[in-house]
Amino acid sequence: MATPQLTFNTGQTAILMADFHREGMGDNPMVRERGTIHKARAVLEAARQAGVLVVYIVVNFRPGYPEIADRNVMFRERKTSARSPPRTPSV
Repeated sequence: MATPQLTFNTGQTAILMADFHREGMGDNPMVRERGTIHKARAVLEAARQAGVLVVYIVVNFRPGYPEIADRNVMFRERKTSARSPPRTPSV
């Protein structure tokens, strides 16, 4: 899979990498089908070479998931699963 040439306006561009960790991406079939990791790696490498600001964010929770409201559809399953959150996300 060829990666297109990337150019950045370094004075106005930042790259935000949100939730790129094993728990969030690892077993997601869509990630594999779309080559998301490979594409993200190419973007990161090009951004770093251009001197673009790269920011990482990982959503993480404390034991018992007190941060997740019962009505939170996106994370409710995680809260009720009784799984312990990872102590530190695996990247």
